[in-house]
Amino acid sequence: MATASSNIAGRDQALEKSQLNLKILKAKLKVPKPTRISCYIEVTVDALPDETKKTGKRNGNLHPQWNETLTLNVTPQSQLELKVWNSHTLNNELFGNVSIDVSDILKKNNGKCEFFFVYIFVEYKGDYIYVTIV
Repeated sequence: MATASSNIAGRDQALEKSQLNLKILKAKLKVPKPTRISCYIEVTVDALPDETKKTGKRNGNLHPQWNETLTLNVTPQSQLELKVWNSHTLNNELFGNVSIDVSDILKKNNGKCEFFFVYIFVEYKGDYIYVTIV
């Protein structure tokens, strides 16, 4: 779920950044075999390292819940990249990712960017993991 609002009125909105409050609620992981889970969600705006936010880690659960809000600076043309990582191993392991165009959300919601849901379906090493971010 996410909401956005512009704090500057009357200017060229295509160039202005607004704060997007992206609320990460939970994930549902289905892994093919027992594995240790220590996952977190990473959100990047327009592939900029200084516009990357992460949730806290959730350990040992196939249904982690965060209920965390990440505040990001976006424009109507921004692209969000959401990634689900497992950090149990020495190296972080990518479970899945999805790209979201803010302009697509605005078009579908009459110019508003609020209360939308994201579902990620990924293939994991030949088997399937089902990841849901709502």
